[in-house]
This record gives sequence, C-alpha cells and structure tokens, in this order.
Amino acid sequence: MSHPPYRLHATNGLSAAEEGTLRTSGGEARLSARETEVLALAAEGFSNRVIADKLAISANTLKSHLRKTYRRIGVTSRSEAIAWAVEHGVAPLEVAVSDPRKAHSETS
Repeated sequence: MSHPPYRLHATNGLSAAEEGTLRTSGGEARLSARETEVLALAAEGFSNRVIADKLAISANTLKSHLRKTYRRIGVTSRSEAIAWAVEHGVAPLEVAVSDPRKAHSETS
C-alpha cells in the first residue's frame, strides 16, 4: 500500500518547524518537530541512549517523546513506528535499513 508524501504545515499558531500535521490518505498525525526528529533518528537505527545523547536530553525525556509519538501515529512498537516513518516520508527506506551497528555508536 503506497501513501502519498506528507506535508508539514503549521498548526495552533506555531511554525511548521515547531509543530505540524502529517497528512496522509488515512488521516492526520500531529507531531512536534522534536517528535519527528526522534522518530527519524530511531528509523536510522540509533539506540535510545545514542538518540538522547545526540539531542542532549535525558533518557526519560526521550522515552516520553517516543511514547507520545507512538500514540499519535497509532503504533505500539518501535518496528511499527519505523515502518510508519518510512511509509510517510519521515525516514527514507535506505535509512531504515541502514547499518545496524549505529545502534551502539556514540558518534555520527
């Protein structure tokens, strides 16, 4: 099943970079810029610890972003979230199947 590319647009008076809605044929998923960034890094194969370090946030804050993102896009697992990200243009397919060693990498 192919989905059209998403369009990020401003909502609630915020700029598109601050908050946006991913419009798809199946509805909408409102993600903040941070949630989109977290989802894209997870799709690249980085571990929670590495993502938290890259974004200079705590592991608990990262987990909170992930839980909220999963709820907003209607998934229950990381693999479902990555598949959703690829289908909706948050992460290109080649990124989602990249080198699994990134999951343990400290540098980019």
